[in-house]
Amino acid sequence: MFSRRVAVLVFVATACGGGCDCGGTTLLGDAGDFVIPPAETLGTPCSESPPCDDGEPCNGVETCNPETGRCVGGELVADFTQCTTSDGRYASCVDGVCDLNYEELFVPAGPFVMGVGPEMDEFGCNRGYASPDRIATVSGFFVDRYELTNRRFKRCQRIGRCPPTWYERSFLRETYFSDPAFDDFPVLGLSLVDAQDYCAYEGKRLPTEAEWEKAARGGCELAPPDSCGEEDERMVPWDWPPLGDFVETCEEANYASYVGESCPNDTDGVGRRPLGRSPYGVDDMIGNVNEWTTDCAGFYPDCPGDCVDPHVPCDPDLDPSMWAMVYRGGSFYCSGALTARAGWGAQDGSFDIGVRCVRPAAEGSGDSSVKRGNRPLWERRRGGEAHDRRVQAGGLASDSIRRAVGMQLAGGGHASAG
Repeated sequence: MFSRRVAVLVFVATACGGGCDCGGTTLLGDAGDFVIPPAETLGTPCSESPPCDDGEPCNGVETCNPETGRCVGGELVADFTQCTTSDGRYASCVDGVCDLNYEELFVPAGPFVMGVGPEMDEFGCNRGYASPDRIATVSGFFVDRYELTNRRFKRCQRIGRCPPTWYERSFLRETYFSDPAFDDFPVLGLSLVDAQDYCAYEGKRLPTEAEWEKAARGGCELAPPDSCGEEDERMVPWDWPPLGDFVETCEEANYASYVGESCPNDTDGVGRRPLGRSPYGVDDMIGNVNEWTTDCAGFYPDCPGDCVDPHVPCDPDLDPSMWAMVYRGGSFYCSGALTARAGWGAQDGSFDIGVRCVRPAAEGSGDSSVKRGNRPLWERRRGGEAHDRRVQAGGLASDSIRRAVGMQLAGGGHASAG
């Protein structure tokens, strides 16, 4: 195998000529520059006494090979196992590397103020659905620092677990998903079912409304006094401690139609606005794309579950096509108050709805079990071609109408498919 690899390199370099552009690929130097190091020089030098450790937590337990005097890796840790980088950041193991594209941040257990009082509900694309305010307590959990990106979804495609083709365009761009320039931009077009399946593929799940809002707003432990009060009712993540005079600009969030042409009027790369991070350091909780939650849309009821890990499930007697699910956060064409709520059909994707996954901190809590089976995700999808048509159908006018219908929940309304 060693000699064959060298032969191939020699052939390619010789056939093209050193340093030329061969079919769009520039070869820097001639065949003599392609030196494959012998196996006995690979790995960190070691002896029998010191342990082998390259600082990478995802490539197994390394051992010292006495014949070569080099460290050799063990069995790779399973993909999407949580790992900690050398600087103490939580991430996920992917292909044997602790990958910060999958970085997670910790949200501690405890109370926070959820929603707003009616006198303050002046923000967001849909008003009047975030009242009354209440104190809710959630269990500790890890939340993805970034919205799910095209890069992460493409990796899922490469290993055969996600559909081989996906919704291509963004709001203004005809070519988006397949263009590497947008690899670190949010993936679009996932229905609630698609989003749930993807998070499960990573051993995670979608957040509840309460989890999403606490990750964006912060808990009552962040500002004195210890009890929950007005100082904990932030209207945007960066209003911390509450300033009362925050201004919506593109420096904090990507919500173009409210602040003018300084935003891209479409999706933007994740993590590009550190000034808009939440108190826990989560990026893009406001703007860029909306994000799915697992709560069925409706006016806030009286504290379900005694306001401990509150969750509003959908009516199991209704067909899922009738469910309207809550999405949060605002998008690139919508205002971004962290209490703004809207509903959307569970089986429909959209060009401004994305995904952020969570992982409960306690083992066995919630729906945290790893569900990565052998079946590709698209074999479990509901909607098929009809889903893809709904993602692409209509412009902003029809989109806004459907969202308004999706929040007419007290009367049993739902987001229609047409």
